[in-house]
Amino acid sequence: MITKQSAKKHSFWKITALILLGFGLLEIFSFAKYNIHLPKLIQLGVDFDIRHKGWELKNYVEENQENPYDVKDTLKIEMTQVDFAAMNDEWLEFYKNKHQLDGSPWVEKKGKYPVQVKHINGDHKWHKAKISMVGMWTDHHPNLQRFSIKLKLSDDNRIFGSKAVNLILPETRSIIIDPLANDLYKTLFNGIALQYNPVIVQFRKNQPVLTLREENFDKFLIERNRKRESVIFEKGFAGGLKHLPGYEKESPQGDFNYEFPDSSRQAALKNTLWRHFNKPSDTLFKMVDKEKFLGMLAIGIFFKSWHHLVDINLHWYYNPVNHKLEPLIREVGMYPDFGFKKEIKSAQDRIDHYQFQFDYYHKTIAHGLPNFINSYTQFLSKTDPLFLQKLDQNVLKVAQAVQQKINHYPYQKPYEMLPARFQQAQKGIIDVLKMRSAELLKIPTQNYREESNTAANNIIRWKNNVVLNENGFTLKENQTLIIEPGTQILFTGKNCVVKLLGSTQSQGTKSLPIIWLVAPQTNGSLFIQNQGKLQLIHCIFDGFSSLSDGIWSTPAGITIHESHYAQLLNCTFKNNRKGDDMLNLFGCNNFNMWQCSFENILSDAFDSDFSSGTVNQCTFSNIGNDGVDGSGSNITVTHSHFNFVQDKTISSGEKSQFIAHHNTIDSCAIAFVSKDLSVLKESSNKLTNNQLDYAAFVKKPEYGPASIQSDQDLNTKKYLFQRKSIIKHGGKKIVMIKDVESKLYGNEFGRATKK
Repeated sequence: MITKQSAKKHSFWKITALILLGFGLLEIFSFAKYNIHLPKLIQLGVDFDIRHKGWELKNYVEENQENPYDVKDTLKIEMTQVDFAAMNDEWLEFYKNKHQLDGSPWVEKKGKYPVQVKHINGDHKWHKAKISMVGMWTDHHPNLQRFSIKLKLSDDNRIFGSKAVNLILPETRSIIIDPLANDLYKTLFNGIALQYNPVIVQFRKNQPVLTLREENFDKFLIERNRKRESVIFEKGFAGGLKHLPGYEKESPQGDFNYEFPDSSRQAALKNTLWRHFNKPSDTLFKMVDKEKFLGMLAIGIFFKSWHHLVDINLHWYYNPVNHKLEPLIREVGMYPDFGFKKEIKSAQDRIDHYQFQFDYYHKTIAHGLPNFINSYTQFLSKTDPLFLQKLDQNVLKVAQAVQQKINHYPYQKPYEMLPARFQQAQKGIIDVLKMRSAELLKIPTQNYREESNTAANNIIRWKNNVVLNENGFTLKENQTLIIEPGTQILFTGKNCVVKLLGSTQSQGTKSLPIIWLVAPQTNGSLFIQNQGKLQLIHCIFDGFSSLSDGIWSTPAGITIHESHYAQLLNCTFKNNRKGDDMLNLFGCNNFNMWQCSFENILSDAFDSDFSSGTVNQCTFSNIGNDGVDGSGSNITVTHSHFNFVQDKTISSGEKSQFIAHHNTIDSCAIAFVSKDLSVLKESSNKLTNNQLDYAAFVKKPEYGPASIQSDQDLNTKKYLFQRKSIIKHGGKKIVMIKDVESKLYGNEFGRATKK
């Protein structure tokens, strides 16, 4: 018996020693590999698994039924067991057993695996695609029951009109914070805003989960935000995450997310922008759209967010119309340490704290490394002594908008499908936003006065003869230009660009018109951007060419950008030498073009992008391509005369709304065109000797069929209508054909663009 008891005790201590040795080895391994003690490592794993479970949807309505929670899209994704096993191995290796434990970002390139995708509320067909996990941090890929997804469809397949689709877990965008921030950026500051649309995803046999379909940085995002085609890119001074383990060698390249089709222009633009960012100077900071950047800062201050300001999260749109860099907003969060440190008792308390936030970001978040926010705010402090007061006004503007939006914000609705604890989390976010708004708005802002542009030293007068050379001329925003009747402005040199950014009064008379003349060997261009009232009266514009100034180029000889209440009265535009358009209005509201004439125009006479106004009692004669061409515009053309227009006389495109009545269109190629979801309503017009009277078709598939409404019996006219076009007229049903576009643009009718 004594021998047996001794043997048992010996076995007990032996097992205990082995267990302790095992724990010791695991502790050594844990600390050596992750710098974490074993108990903490175990706790991390357990906490993470608990935290990310329970996201399954309740009350999920099956396919082909109306969804009561305002989620209109459901995707099903199927994958072979072999491919799923490979993706599972990747997740285990790189995330579960590495990045989750050491806290580093998942920067390794993620695999792409074949899947089949069906859009239940779309075409309801299976499409081949590749799936990959997306995101660097824990909130993107807690497990393979639910994770952030990127889908890349094969061949010409599309879902939601796109070949690539990002489906992001809601918590990666702070539930409703990022969608709300983008909405505010668009409505308050006219910035490019990402849309987040809820989508239910059923991956293999998993329970359905709720995701957000986040727009891509592509041409569709640019078009939807009513901007001209250009590049979107990522760039800062230093990677804000470079100090983190696993990221030291990862240097963001700033590659373009969306690119110009013109490769030479692409290369020139990239080389110039990269040079500015890599060796920053005032030239770069002056290119930044200050108003939009102050709007982005104000949104960040309101939400207590710094994450979207980190250099590798800075995304930019290069605006080719005004040569500005516009920031985009993505990944806005809420961080308590980024908030106010004391009670707000005055407007100055708020303003003082903005500088505290900038310092906190630079020292704590960016670790004192070079970063764009620190450098740019220092530039603003140096160049605009009122920039903090302007920022304060923007912060209060955001607070007021949040108060108005928060009770009925549409992105709240889909989360009713989630478990109660997540609904409670959303309610907590909303409560914080309400308190935040009340805290900021309880004290009004300080009043400040800009330097008056009526001061004598800010008024510039031109009279008699003004000669401009290759240096051109720039009218600053706080200046006023007054041009006296009878003045002649001569553009000379090889290239001469005039930029009018302040108030401009160019008011001639019938007997003493103001003449804007370009010398024979000069490429002369005029760019106008004026938020106030613009008046061009009795002016003659002769010999202009499209703008070309370094990387900045516009297709028109004369560009008017975001000038509201622009009045062009009794003006003559003639003899342009280069470019797509003689006159381009971009983003102009309430323009009035009255008794103007366009003569001997190389290509398009008047091109309107995202503008609204009237063309009244104007004449268009000998026009190389289009007479009045609109994209995303609302235009009324009335009592005007068109003669020898060699392509489309009145052309409504890209979701435009046109009204045309009491016009005469004689000896033109095509009288009326409606394309790409546009509506053209015409009545009481006189059409004679035209090659084609009417055309309706789809040029860009992402839009859709166009519409024409006429008081004429179109069966008595010459027309080409693509199938599915919506035609309302005074006669019987008309004949439609499959393909219209191939017959236009100089093939059978009209003319190709001559630049």
